[in-house]
Amino acid sequence: LCTSFLLLILMFTQPVELTISSTPRPLCSPRDDRAEASSSSSSSSSGRPSSRNLADVVHTSCPYLYGDKAYFTPTMWLKSPHLQTIYPKINKNVTAIDPIDYRRQLVQLKDGGTFSLDWTGPGFEEVGVDTVVVLHGLTGGSHESYLRNVVAALLRGQTVPEGDTTAPRWRAVVMNSRGCSNTIVTSPRLFSAAWTHDLRCALAYIQQVLPQGTRLYGLGFSLGASILLKYLGEERDRTPFTAATAVGPPYDLLVGNLMLQRTFWGRKIYSPALGANLRDLFQSHAQAFAGDERVDPAEIASGSTIYDFDKTCVIRLMGYPTVEAYYRDASSARLMPMIAIPTLCISAMDDPVVNTQEALPVEEALINPNIILATTAGGGHLGWFEGSWSPRRWVSNPICDWFNALAREAASLGVAQFDPFLLPVYSVPTYAGAGGASRFDSGTHGQQPGPWEPEVGGVSGREAGTEETGGTHEVVQNDATLQE
Repeated sequence: LCTSFLLLILMFTQPVELTISSTPRPLCSPRDDRAEASSSSSSSSSGRPSSRNLADVVHTSCPYLYGDKAYFTPTMWLKSPHLQTIYPKINKNVTAIDPIDYRRQLVQLKDGGTFSLDWTGPGFEEVGVDTVVVLHGLTGGSHESYLRNVVAALLRGQTVPEGDTTAPRWRAVVMNSRGCSNTIVTSPRLFSAAWTHDLRCALAYIQQVLPQGTRLYGLGFSLGASILLKYLGEERDRTPFTAATAVGPPYDLLVGNLMLQRTFWGRKIYSPALGANLRDLFQSHAQAFAGDERVDPAEIASGSTIYDFDKTCVIRLMGYPTVEAYYRDASSARLMPMIAIPTLCISAMDDPVVNTQEALPVEEALINPNIILATTAGGGHLGWFEGSWSPRRWVSNPICDWFNALAREAASLGVAQFDPFLLPVYSVPTYAGAGGASRFDSGTHGQQPGPWEPEVGGVSGREAGTEETGGTHEVVQNDATLQE
């Protein structure tokens, strides 16, 4: 009996494991002309005061990442990674938790494409409100329960001690990719794992409509987390983000796809399900591709897996020669050494969708002091359900801790960005796929449009439709125009 009891304790207690750079450096240096110009009130005559290093911030201000609360105990009857992953499909009540009211804007790009922005929290005009920009998973949107769980927790101050009146205030804006969350496709292009250009346009627009000096934070889930990490690696210290969090990202798409092909659950459950979601999305916007000789709707419909969809649709629209070339180029792990802002990556080691076990970028995190790599033994893919009778997602706690800690640190220093901790030299080969689909050169401004994509010269907000995507939407309009 004693042995059985001990085994039960070991089975259902799974601590978070952190990999932190072995060479921590201060978030801000003692002297920084940029900082002195941005915040004279917080700088002394000898320059801006130095701050703690990133490891110190985590150790002292993030109890759900380091300390007595830094553990995840899965629901006893949801210990399986597959149950953790599919539980929201089994129990529809999960989708009713954390309702959020959004205000939608449609943003149209010069190439004719459209994505939508769903806002929640304080209005545009309110100053001193930190803003988190959220990227959803594959074919997802602002309605997803995993996304609303974190956004609602952050806005209500879930991990803030009661009576703390100095906690940061938050608003959130979810970027719904082309074709997702009832966003109509208005050009012959869908989202992809390699395409970070739309995120740049979204950030440019968001910066225009918010008060000057508003701090932005990035938050991505699954594929959106991979896109966020890839963008951060491309932009280095040029990004407007202060800090970021990537939740359950597929660090290496090629490695992840190989697991989907070789395991029973991957071949029979996950890959067909993801492929079906992609085919349904394409079919619902098929009119945008009418007459496009690059794709054959019948061929796309005949596929069964996510690999089939990427082969018959994505690489043809994006100009890649093979699916493997697309996966290699779109993978975020290769760019993580160049991320220049504090970035938290949270993954479950038993994730049955993205193959964390083989793809976890431990070495990339160890050589980059900007990255905190946190893993739990269990949790599935975007699951992390805990509690016995009414399971709730645990992962919102460390995310809220992280964002609140970095927001406090930035506010105390009076800065929008911390000093980058880049390695002095790190070169990434340029990939020029067929048509130049996704080019990145370490000396350029990141991804450049291919020859089919006119240089985006304007982004405009226009009146949105009133279809709901989780929570109610009131129509807002903004006629501002941007020049890149």
